Amino acid sequence: MLNFAAFCPHPPIIIPEIGKNELVHTEKTRLAMQTLGKRFAKKEPEKVIVISPHTLLLHNTIALSHASEITGSLAAFNAPELILSFNGEKKLAEEIHQKAGDSLISTQLVNEENDLYPLSHGEIVPLHFLSKDYSNFDLIISGFSNFSLEKHFEYGKLLGEIIYESPEKIAVIASGDLSHRLKVGAPAGYSPYAQEFDENILKWTKKRMTQKIIEIDPHLVSEAGECGLRSLVILLGILEYFKYSVEILAYEAPFGVGYATADFRVI
Repeated sequence: MLNFAAFCPHPPIIIPEIGKNELVHTEKTRLAMQTLGKRFAKKEPEKVIVISPHTLLLHNTIALSHASEITGSLAAFNAPELILSFNGEKKLAEEIHQKAGDSLISTQLVNEENDLYPLSHGEIVPLHFLSKDYSNFDLIISGFSNFSLEKHFEYGKLLGEIIYESPEKIAVIASGDLSHRLKVGAPAGYSPYAQEFDENILKWTKKRMTQKIIEIDPHLVSEAGECGLRSLVILLGILEYFKYSVEILAYEAPFGVGYATADFRVI
């Protein structure tokens, strides 16, 4: 059963040890993530699936963690003391892999040396907030691929069917930022289409207009320079099996990158 679902941004700067004096610029996002963390702790999920654009990205298959331990730090952001470590969930990963193969959706089970799977900032930042008060869960990391949005949606539906039939409490976190081109000086440069992309995604998500998101103009996606659309589409595929409402907890873009935090509350 699905008992928690959220779309989370992943800028390391929202973590106090990294953001420091810059925290004032991301206050909405940080407070929204703290709110999600409290809600997550109350749900006490047994398994957590994080869909991330910064885990292993393969061209024509979707990577799934398949390791006993999943761990990583934010040393790359000058915070080596920020380390997270979780038990990996192999059995559920194997079930997803098997069912995806039966549905002609290519996935690959990935196990690094010593039965470890590495965490990137794309997973660590959301999990930093969500696991602060509750961390007694097993973890799977899913990437995505260069498949079409339609195929990612089908992958999400496959996950949704597995979660729906499971007696365990499962949470899904879709990690991703929206446009990276919202103002001059943004990390990926500026595009006049970036704001339109973010406004459409937020509007369609809130109104549960999933098909509009799947059919979004590819030119608009390209101009946005986003990294979270496929994560969101997979989550929306999962949610096809459930009744839910959407609460946009925060949206801001202080550095030209759109940070959206949303709680998909299963009814």
